[in-house]
Amino acid sequence: MTKSFVLALGAIGEGCINGLYPLLSEMVASLIPLLDDKFPLIRSISCWTLCRFRKYIVQDSGHQKGYQQFDAVLTGLLRRILDTNKRVREAACSAFAMVEEEAAEELAPRLEIILQHLMCAFGKYQRRKLRIVYDAIATLADAVGGELNQPVYIKILMPPLIAKWQQVSNSDKDLFLFLECFTSVAQVS
Repeated sequence: MTKSFVLALGAIGEGCINGLYPLLSEMVASLIPLLDDKFPLIRSISCWTLCRFRKYIVQDSGHQKGYQQFDAVLTGLLRRILDTNKRVREAACSAFAMVEEEAAEELAPRLEIILQHLMCAFGKYQRRKLRIVYDAIATLADAVGGELNQPVYIKILMPPLIAKWQQVSNSDKDLFLFLECFTSVAQVS
């Protein structure tokens, strides 16, 4: 039942946002705990569904309750980026990248914790899934711009990227994606 509810909510989310608007706060609040569900499929679908409501979640962050909900969504997605299940990690990282695009400068106060999670994922993900992390890092750099250019953030971000650069061969299929990520970071640093 939960799986069907969350899927249906995500499926109608973007198309029916105006009709759902009065209920969105409650709906998002009911989805947040599902990020920690015992079933990986529920965690994965919850990531996807929450990202479908990203515009509302970010827009609503201007007042106290909305800010708390925005923060809960971000921290929940960051936890799932390091999930034990690879499908959940993939869904969370993709959802987080979409939220990053929408949130932009709203992410600045949380940059340190975001970078710590993304760089932990950078070291944990295998090659195919690493593409999603490249995208999330590049999207973050594009979203927050010069906010990223602070020594504490550079110290978290650059050592793993430089180490990866030294490992990537010129014939690596992911070289272009890695360089795109690296370029986004370099442009704001």
